[in-house]
Amino acid sequence: MPASYIVKADTRESGPPQEFGADASVEFPPHRLHAESLLDRRSRAFGRGFSCTVLSYRKAAVYLATAAEPAHTHFRTVVPGWDNTARRQNDGTILMGSSPDLYRAWLRETIFRAERMLSPGRRLVFINAWNEWAEGVDLEPDQPHGRAMLEATLAARFMPKGWVPLAVYENERARARAWYEV
Repeated sequence: MPASYIVKADTRESGPPQEFGADASVEFPPHRLHAESLLDRRSRAFGRGFSCTVLSYRKAAVYLATAAEPAHTHFRTVVPGWDNTARRQNDGTILMGSSPDLYRAWLRETIFRAERMLSPGRRLVFINAWNEWAEGVDLEPDQPHGRAMLEATLAARFMPKGWVPLAVYENERARARAWYEV
């Protein structure tokens, strides 16, 4: 690896990192997750005067864990959850339905993929975020999950006997069905 290796965060639709003088890109969910098929429910369910985008954590995880790889070096990112409505107010995004088990499954898929798709020395997986309180997401011990998110992070590094990665399923419906068993 060269002395400096520049990685561009994919927060908006843009071209390959080389167009920006970078060597690789890293995804930054939930940015660029606006497919109608990922919607969990309309924000009007939260009450009058409040508006946001509510996406299904499970659907977003399956989508990102199985998304096509770009032609350039690209690093994947996993989030244990997301809710930035405290910061963004009516322009926020919520990933609804996260859990330690789903987070572990998504991270395991992402690690598996990095080990097969990236060259040694570049098998990086990013986790956003350690303690992003303004985005409603953290790995640190908290009231809802205790240490479960940290334990899920550790467990994701090991592939249990009989585990089958999503990549082997022939279509999106079969992959989604496999995740409902998580």
